[in-house]
Amino acid sequence: MLVPNLLPEFEAKPRVFVRKMGGEYLEIAGVKSFERNDHGSAGAEISFVIAEKQDDAVKRILQKESDGFIDVKIELSLGSLMVMKFSGQVEHYSGGAVSFALSSDITTDVVETPDTLH
Repeated sequence: MLVPNLLPEFEAKPRVFVRKMGGEYLEIAGVKSFERNDHGSAGAEISFVIAEKQDDAVKRILQKESDGFIDVKIELSLGSLMVMKFSGQVEHYSGGAVSFALSSDITTDVVETPDTLH
């Protein structure tokens, strides 16, 4: 029996990709969760819990020594594919977490997929 106004429990894990400006997107391995924090005049930050082991190319992008801004793309699939993109700088990176200080607005696109729920 369906109960109105209750959603079934589900666990959707985002896929997260990073790239240096103009480069190709590389996927961050093992993204478990993410959250956005607004720090008033200090700006917004998005943090991710990730796998400790990352590809060397991804590590180079995430390490603070990588100068300049990077592009971040988040894909979340819940029937439709939601794609969020923003630019920012790595605020913090350690084995199991990374956070980005946003330098642009987040753009969101929804891509219809064949298995979209109606």
